Amino acid sequence: MQINVEMLLLSGGLVSAAQGAVLLYFWRRSRSALYLAWWAASFLVGGVLRILVELLPYSFDERNFLGILVIMLAYGMAWQGVRTFGGRPVVLPMVFLPPACWIVIGFSGLFENGSIAQMRAVSFLYAFTWAVSAFEFMRSQGVSLAARMPMIVLCAGTAGLYALRIFLIPSFPYPIGAAPTEAWAYSVLFFVSIITTIPFGTFALALSREHAHATAKNWVDEPHHHHIRSRSTFFANVRLMLRQYRMRNEPVSMAFVHLDTGVERHPQAAEGFERILRRFEMSVKASDLFSVVGRGEFAAVLGRSTAADAQAHYVNVLAGLEKLCRRQGWTLRVGVASSDMVGYDVNALIEASYMALSQARRDAHPNVVAFAPSMRKSAAPAISNMTTLVTQQGAFQKHTAA
Repeated sequence: MQINVEMLLLSGGLVSAAQGAVLLYFWRRSRSALYLAWWAASFLVGGVLRILVELLPYSFDERNFLGILVIMLAYGMAWQGVRTFGGRPVVLPMVFLPPACWIVIGFSGLFENGSIAQMRAVSFLYAFTWAVSAFEFMRSQGVSLAARMPMIVLCAGTAGLYALRIFLIPSFPYPIGAAPTEAWAYSVLFFVSIITTIPFGTFALALSREHAHATAKNWVDEPHHHHIRSRSTFFANVRLMLRQYRMRNEPVSMAFVHLDTGVERHPQAAEGFERILRRFEMSVKASDLFSVVGRGEFAAVLGRSTAADAQAHYVNVLAGLEKLCRRQGWTLRVGVASSDMVGYDVNALIEASYMALSQARRDAHPNVVAFAPSMRKSAAPAISNMTTLVTQQGAFQKHTAA
């Protein structure tokens, strides 16, 4: 039976794009899981762009070059997703490192096009990105997750396959090796792409669900330092966001949410906390930022939003959670501040937000308070140690980014 090579490649692209769409859907419902966004983007880039490349009216060599470039870009994005999962900041140049290496290989003339040396270089880059992803999973810290080990095995196993391919290239047919093309080799390549794409997406969703459940279950018992790593990643992204909005001269608001549960714990505490967490996550746009930053503390950064806009927004959010909090005996309080009042410095925005939150916590009822300059004298002593931790973030990131 003749195998249609183009159909196999298009089918692989469709599977990858579908997996990316699934991950994107779940990320939109759990926006604090930024690693899902990176992995969704990786699958969508690897799928949609790969399909477009196959449909372009280019020569075989041109489509092959562009196809490998797309895969390199997708692998670089997946690598940064694993770093985000481990609580380390994204290093954007690393996203473009694999494709940049491939461009150098393609245009430098160091390797003859389609030669064994060139194919070995590509296999090495593939093996490298999968190997460093396995390493990032291995050194990621936090709660024990059952899906972590399958991810490590998957990434390390795929890296091993590409490393083995380096030695098999001379004797195996194209596209696995450099020998004359045979149809079954395309089938093997398609099979390998499927057994890496589908399990990776499945384990990614399992990791997200396990992490959310563990956070909800253990949130009142976790030591304060548990959230420093995720807080570091969050505020690194906040700095990038503030820089972008300052260039466009558009307002940005920051909100800190405090969930006061009192001293009594209810059996339904974990379930109730998870519902509240999901409600706040879903209230944030895809272009904004949200994270759990402490025990019972959330933080959000809203683009194109003044303090008044953010205050009105969270008044509506608290109204939707009123029944749940009343049933649990909990109280939600929110403090907001915006760049039009304090500028685009992240520490100033944090300080102002916490001043507003301190003011809100003086009220016995759920409340949303916007920062005002008059709060500086009265609320400064009540500011959380959040500002100190974020001020020291530079040193922490240097320790964790390596």
